[in-house]
Amino acid sequence: MRKLAVIIFVLSAVAAFSANSWTVMVFLNGDNNLESYAVDDFLEISGSEIDSSVASIVVQFDRISGYDTRYDNWTTAKIFNVHSKSMAPSSSNASSDLGEVNMGSPEVLSDFIINSIVSFPADRYALVLWDHGNSWYRSMKALDISIDDTNGYDSISVGGGELRNALASAFEVTEKVLDIMLIDACLSQTLTLSGEVQGYVSYVLASEDFVPGEGLDYTEFLNHIFSSSGAIGAESLGTAAVTDYWTDYMLGPDNTFSLLNLSYFTPFMTEFETLTQQFIAMSSYGYRKFVIETLESFVFDGYEKNADLGGFLEEVSTGGDYTGTTAELAGAALEAYGNMVVSASGHLKDYYASGGDATGVTIYFGNDTSYSASRLSTLYSWDDFLFSEAEKNPYAFFPNPSGEEYVYLGGLLNGDILSIYTIDGELLYFNDRITDLVEKIDIKDYPSGVYVALIVSPENGIVHRKFAKVR
Repeated sequence: MRKLAVIIFVLSAVAAFSANSWTVMVFLNGDNNLESYAVDDFLEISGSEIDSSVASIVVQFDRISGYDTRYDNWTTAKIFNVHSKSMAPSSSNASSDLGEVNMGSPEVLSDFIINSIVSFPADRYALVLWDHGNSWYRSMKALDISIDDTNGYDSISVGGGELRNALASAFEVTEKVLDIMLIDACLSQTLTLSGEVQGYVSYVLASEDFVPGEGLDYTEFLNHIFSSSGAIGAESLGTAAVTDYWTDYMLGPDNTFSLLNLSYFTPFMTEFETLTQQFIAMSSYGYRKFVIETLESFVFDGYEKNADLGGFLEEVSTGGDYTGTTAELAGAALEAYGNMVVSASGHLKDYYASGGDATGVTIYFGNDTSYSASRLSTLYSWDDFLFSEAEKNPYAFFPNPSGEEYVYLGGLLNGDILSIYTIDGELLYFNDRITDLVEKIDIKDYPSGVYVALIVSPENGIVHRKFAKVR
């Protein structure tokens, strides 16, 4: 077990919790040019109807000089147990002074989570990450959050694994999965981030777009917990927060907010992976650019290579430019996406280049190869689609080997004739009317083994391919 870098917080005695208790942990990084907003949000936190028998609120607040002189103008990191209404973020109200710490360090974050859970055990846990955020946006080369200017512009990487490592370290000690993670930082509700926190967080609440300096209204957010006497669950709490955010910012330029249920992340990625393999097959005969152009239709105006994923899937499945298997696979992915996205808000019109509403999650489709370090890229093939060179190598089976009821053969051309044989030469499948780029082949009745495809093509001649069926 890793030795904690921070001694367990010197806090007031642990309250006698009700059966519906929450612990809300706020990692409030004001050690940058957002310091004034951080002070304001602390006051929103303490402005809620605080009841320590319902919820404990633990804030690690780091400040910097030069932006805000209120409340003693201190510049270290302090721990606050916000146990009374209207508590000010002054030095005298702090439970602990940690000195200067690096809020861009994953170890500092994991220590905060561990110490909060140990000091304030509860039935449910919420973690708030508050600060700047980005998603391979413009000149920024890695998805990261919690930027600490005092420590040389250090930050916690998401695509590089530091956020996941922090959560994993906290889980190793506490064995607690966080019920909800609220990321009050720009451009954070990405498919990449979901892949990083999966397994350690049940629900993610964040924005696809930029977040106004004021961010979430914490008085409203916390009062949902207090008004319910702590009985509110993570899904209801997150859904209420999405509604509140939309109401507060519906007339502003930055108003996307969404709640994801990560128990549906893997089912969604299973469907999306099959679609991705379809795109890879299409790339081998010149259609990669066409897919990228569709993604570009769902980029937030001026925000480069992050597309609204739900809008993209809907366009592929129903827009008419994609037909047959491709549209069918996109439809299956869209249905799974709808299960993962519990609630989403966004502009009613003129939101992305093609118009429409934000649907909840963005996906990166740029050319920065640092993206390949992400867990999403390690487990799935999206980066293979983004970065692989299109080669004239048609006819690929996927998945291969397959344990599913169907297998797909990509790279087909009009006029190709397809036959599938057992290894002993028995004909099982024949199609001389190929019209789609990908053929979906029913193999549920095929026994386990290796099968051979024979493609007779006017353009490519006679081609042999193999695939394996496994149980």
